[in-house]
This record gives sequence, structure tokens and C-alpha cells, in this order.
Amino acid sequence: MTWQYLNSKTLSEKPNVLAGPILRKVTPDSVTVWFSLQKKATVTLMVLDSTGKRVFDGKRETIAVGPNLHIVAVTARRKAGESELVENAVYMYDAVFEYPTDTNTPSLIDDSIAAATTFTTATGTHKALLTYPNTPYDRPSFCLPPANIYSLRILHGSCRKPSGDGLDALAIADTLIEEKVNSPLQRPQQLLMTGDQIYADDVAASLLMMLTDAAKFLMWDELLPLVPIQTPMLASGLPPFSRRGILEMEDGKAKFSSEDLSCHLMSLGEYLCMYLFAWSDVLWPPQDVMPTKDDVVKISSAFVTLDNKNDYRGFKRGIENDIQQLIKFRATLPNVRRVLANIPSYMIFDDHEVTDDWNMTEYTAYHLCATDIGRRIVQNALVAYSLCQHWGNVPEQFLETDASLPGTRLLALLNSPTTPADYVSKEKSDAICSLVNVPTGTEVEKNHRVDHHPGSLSYNYTIEGTAHQIIVTDTRTFRTYPWGGGEAPDLLAPAQFAAQIVKTPALDGRMLIVVLTTNAPPVQPIRAATDLHEVSNNIKHFPDIHEAWDLPSVAFDRLAKALSDKVGFSQGASAKVVLLSGDVHTAFASRLHYKATKRFEDTGTQHANVVIAQLVASSFKKQTGDTIGQQRGGYQYAPYHLGPVMVPPHVTEYYIGWNVPASGQKMGEWYGRRLYLDRASSVRLIPANPAWPNPSGPPQEDWFIQSPDFSYQFDYLTMTNGGVPKTLQPLPPPPPWQKPGAPTKDELKETAHVFRFARDNYRQHNLDPAVIRHIIGVNNMGDLSFPIPPAPQTGPFIVNHRVRFRSPGGEQLFVDYAVNMETIDSAHPADPNYLQVTP
Repeated sequence: MTWQYLNSKTLSEKPNVLAGPILRKVTPDSVTVWFSLQKKATVTLMVLDSTGKRVFDGKRETIAVGPNLHIVAVTARRKAGESELVENAVYMYDAVFEYPTDTNTPSLIDDSIAAATTFTTATGTHKALLTYPNTPYDRPSFCLPPANIYSLRILHGSCRKPSGDGLDALAIADTLIEEKVNSPLQRPQQLLMTGDQIYADDVAASLLMMLTDAAKFLMWDELLPLVPIQTPMLASGLPPFSRRGILEMEDGKAKFSSEDLSCHLMSLGEYLCMYLFAWSDVLWPPQDVMPTKDDVVKISSAFVTLDNKNDYRGFKRGIENDIQQLIKFRATLPNVRRVLANIPSYMIFDDHEVTDDWNMTEYTAYHLCATDIGRRIVQNALVAYSLCQHWGNVPEQFLETDASLPGTRLLALLNSPTTPADYVSKEKSDAICSLVNVPTGTEVEKNHRVDHHPGSLSYNYTIEGTAHQIIVTDTRTFRTYPWGGGEAPDLLAPAQFAAQIVKTPALDGRMLIVVLTTNAPPVQPIRAATDLHEVSNNIKHFPDIHEAWDLPSVAFDRLAKALSDKVGFSQGASAKVVLLSGDVHTAFASRLHYKATKRFEDTGTQHANVVIAQLVASSFKKQTGDTIGQQRGGYQYAPYHLGPVMVPPHVTEYYIGWNVPASGQKMGEWYGRRLYLDRASSVRLIPANPAWPNPSGPPQEDWFIQSPDFSYQFDYLTMTNGGVPKTLQPLPPPPPWQKPGAPTKDELKETAHVFRFARDNYRQHNLDPAVIRHIIGVNNMGDLSFPIPPAPQTGPFIVNHRVRFRSPGGEQLFVDYAVNMETIDSAHPADPNYLQVTP
């Protein structure tokens, strides 16, 4: 059977709810749930207690972003006299959908909402898998975070590419919720998705065919302003492998920097449908009617230039491999959909929601927005992000009752476009770009930064709990480019450290958790590639160069200052911060101890003593040979033979800094090495002779122009526990000796079986906890908790990062990183030979 395009008949056979329910922001006074529907409706959301009694409710009309695509994030809010939600209780929710009478669709709502006892989420989704068996909860359920930090449990992760290798780690959360669904103090209470929830620039060809087709039918066929052709073209006229020539970095073209442009998303409909396909299986065709390798080759062959038969075979193998990975992805989507319905989720973009390297440097930011097609694509990406991710993060920016709010104004511009041309008119497009913060190339070039227009959406936000506060930063749309061109940016403009971190609601003794979409700092291979970017990019493209918080750097010093401002200083006790990030497609942990008597850019004496645990979980679904190589090789791994040269050994790092602007000045000498401040006001202490410093080394002849004002001790952490089988299965007997001539089919099968078994054993060996491991490089998810100390009054405060993943055979496994948050950590003692500041 050939692949069938989406049409009126196939759509009519599908449920009205195309994606959702997705549980979003939850507070004691409100609950927000996101839906995507194929018909216009008024959606009433009801929050229920564990017995099914209504607690409070709310309603909202969907917005029509296309003839057959309607989206809403509906919020139920507590009214006067109604009870607020409390910890240590399980709640449920349900929704009813009321359709306008002119659609000739029977209403699914009862005559009286107030007296309703039968709800319609099940009807609207065709009884999708949204609840867990053997529980008293017959509707999606959730619980609030606890008031006791030792009962808090947060899941987090990033980077979920449908055609990425391996199994989707987000589906692991389904088991975790089911195991403790009846225990509100033990089940995961929040899910943080920390970037790259979709991939716009690295789309499988067969998936792009489905997205383009769905977009055309649910919305419209968008007319795109192409460069340099200057003749607009419909998105449906740009099949897989036809798009690179429009977007690649050449003079006169849009100059997107991603390596994966052949199947890049372009239209608003494609971006929106990518979310629907990523979060729900409703629009996916059955496996036997998905686009096949032959379908892709047929539609794309005119746009592909291949030099020989081997290239052609490789081209087809790549298409087939992507299809097989898509089949794996689709298979667990019902589990993912149930996860998203049963835990409050919070999201923030990284770059792939728009395109790889979005706003990475001044050069990339300028060229993305210097052409009509570039600005249109960024506009489409941020509109889709705002509707599908950000609305649920901050429903207060989209209130129906306040037309002046940026989110509400955006919805008004998007709702019920009269024609496709209405959305892309210059007047409306300029208004939308202003609201979602798409600069012009001229603005980037003139101001050397990307910034927000007055009255536009704010993408950073906080999540307020009784025992914790989560600050979700936006480090993509507030960047500055002090060095211009292709040089590393400052990920936040100076004023934004205060705006996004310091001036958030008071901490009042709660645990501080900060989401940074990129690492602070990343693993050593990325840091080495960044330091030697001209050399390393000639060997291989390193996409994460210039994306992280490098140490040392001015931006890192400002970050440390802002975090210490937020948590304050207490003599004799360390303040504590947890950083969560993803981005790099591996999971690891690090510990940084920051001490100061005068911090960078302080105007007077200000002490600091902060321990920062960085917990990285990535990717949900994008493991590669390199990430698995990092799992084998640890923090010193780097691809190719230059790895040992580029990447230094894994040792504790020490830095000292001064509260002075860096201008290349010499600040002194330490163990024979001259210390210069070049682009940073802090420097790493590395002795001139690798044998120094040690107790038997030469007499210290250190001297400094002035005493250091602050210092860092930085450690990459190893795993402290692993739920991985320690024994390996025995190898099966080798296949029989091959006779002369071609092997039989059975002999080939047996050889392949032994190869797969040996491969899986090899991978299992790499996970064996008997071997010290640093990094998890297969698809994974982070599970954050705060175990009760053995001696609560005197024992160390520990943050535990449990990284969950699967073995090649599908078994769920985990490893732990336990981070000691006290000033003194016996596992990582400070070396007295290295100078440090004492606050």
C-alpha cells in the first residue's frame, strides 16, 4: 500500500483532540492544560480531588491558527471561597468541549456544566491512554511539589529528535509515574524540558513529507519569500533535499549555519505540526502507509547530486535508517502522551526549536535575520514555540481578560486569519516579529546584540514552590556580542543577570534551582574545541562551540556574582545552587565552589561562599557514536587522533580572579607561570612545570600586583552508584566454519546474531559499575532528588542526580551522581598548594 495523504476522510476518522492534554503550569490557585484540536471549541477545564469532587474550573475558546487547527491553553483558577490545592494530595482533571452550533457537530457538553458528572476528555481523545491501571484515578492526575525539600522529585532532560538513534528516554517517565502514582510525596512532581523539544533543522526526509502534508491540510500552503530567486514559492513545492540551496551559507542567500539544511522546517504549519507529531501519535499514519524509502527517493531524486553508486546506496541507507528510528519513536508516543498528561511540565527553547546555532554569534544572528526568508523562518519558529510551549509556561502573559498583554496580542493577530496571505502580510508580520522578538539584520549589526522590543513576550520565568524556586533563564534572545563577528557571545546582557536571576521573587530560605539551556561549563572536549576552534573545526564541525558558559570568562564571573546575590552569604556555611542543563547529548555532573571577598563588578566588599552543583541530562533521543564514545572515554574523550592532544587530563581545576576589567594586563606570577587577564578577569592556576605544585617542589616565588578577590574550585564528578547488572552474559558459540562459496542465508543470520550479541556485551561492559565512569552517552533522563542526610543536623546536604537510561536490550538502568553541597567535601578536598580566597 502506498502512503496516503491527510485528507477530509482520514481527518474525520481521527479524534478531535490532535495532541494533548498536556499538563502545564500548576500552582495552589491554578492549573493550565494545553490542547490542539481540529475544530473550534470552548474548552472547560475542571480540577477534581481524588474522589472526583470539583475543586475549581475555568474555560477558554481555542484560537484558529488554520481551518483545521485550533490551539488552547485553558486555565482553571480558584475563585473566592474555593479551596486551594495542597501538597501530599493527588488531584485529577477533566475537560469538556463545546462546539459552535454552526459546525453541525453535536455538543459533547452536558446541559449544565455545574451539574456535570460525565466528562469528555476520553471522548475527545477517542479514549487515548491517559490514566494508569490499578489506581483510583480514572482521569489524568497530578500532585503539587512538597513543602519538605527531601520529598521533592524533579525529572528533566533535553534534545529529542524523532529520527535520532536509540529509544526515546522521555518514555521512561511513564514507568516512574506509574510506580508511585498513588504516593504524592514519592511520584515525580515536575518535568523540566530544558531545550530542543523539537528539531527544526535535522528532520528525517520521510517525516518532513508527513509534516508538509499535514500542514497544508490543517492550515494552508504557505507562500515563502525565497532568496536569491526573489520569486515566492509554496512550502509544498520544496520537498526533502530541495531546501539546502535556499538556506545554506553562500553570498546572497539566507546563510543558515546548520549542517542539516536539506530537510529544514520552513512554514508555520510545518513548525506547528512538528510539535503535534512529537507529542501525540494521532496524526501519524499507520506504519504500513508511512512514506517509504522509495517514496522519498522518488520525490527527492531531482534535488540530489550523487557521484557514484556507493553514494547512492548510502543516501538510501540513510533514509531507511531514519524511517526505522521514526518507527521506534512512534511506538512509545502513547507512553509519552500519558506522561505529559500526568505531570506538570515546564519548557524553554534552545537553538533547535528555531535552527542550529540560532543567535550563536553576531555573524549567525545577523545573517539569519538579514533576508526575508530568514526572518520568516525565525518568525514561524517563535510563533510555534509561543503557542505550543510558552503559553503553558506563563499563561498570565496570555490572559483573555487583558488585551494589552503581549501573549494576548499575539493570539489576536493569529486567530482566524481570513486568508493565508493575511498571516504573511508585511504589516502583520512586522507586528508578530516585534511581539516574539525577531530582530532585523540591521539591528543586530548596529547594536551588537539581540534584544527585546518594548511590550514583547518575556521568555524567562520562575516556578515557585514551597521548598524550592526554579529560575528558567532565556539565554537565546538577550545575547551581546562584545567581540563581534564569529567570536563567542555573552549569553546574557549585563542587565539581564539582575532581571532574570537576582530580581525574581525572594528566595526566603528555599532551594534555588536554575535552568541554563547550555552548560556552565561544558565537558572538556567542548571546552578544548572552543579554545582551539580554528583548529578543531578544520578536523570536524563542533556545533556547541561558543554555546556554553566558558570558564574563565566575563560572562561566567557575572553568573557567579548573580547566583551569590540571589542566595546571599552566611559566615561559615555554604550557600547552595543547583544548575540544570542539557544541550550536549550526554549526562554528567560537576561541582563548583565559588568564594569571594569582592566579586566581579562589585563596588565594595561583598563576601560569597557558594557551592554550585551542575546536573546535565541529555539527550532524550539523539545519541551518536561520539556520545557513546564519551561514555567509554569519559571527560577526556575527543573524536579523532588529536583527542589526547586537545583534551587535558581530568583533574581538579583552580581559578583566581580580580575585580578589575580585563585588558591583557599582567597580574602576577604563580609557580613560574605569568598570569594575564585576557578577555576574562579570572585565570586558571596551572604551574609552568607539570611536576609543580607539590610539597617537594621549588620554593614559591609567587607575586601578585594585588591579592585575588575571588576564586573557583571546579570538579567533574564520577558516578557514585549504578543500577546496572555487573555480570555479562556469556557469548554464544561462534558460527560454523564457512565453506567455500557464498554463505547461506542461515549462516548469515547466525553471524549477524553473534555480532549483535558481542556488540551488546561490549556496550554493557561500558556500563558496568565495576568500572569508574564519568558520562552517560546513550539516551537518558535526569531524576533529581534531595536524600535525607544520615544525620539531619550535622550530615552533609546532598543533591542526587539519578540518570536513567536503557540497555541495548531495553532494560531500564540508572547511575547516580551525589553532589556534596557543603563547604568541605571529603571527596573533593581543596589542594592547599593552590591559592584560594577565604571569605
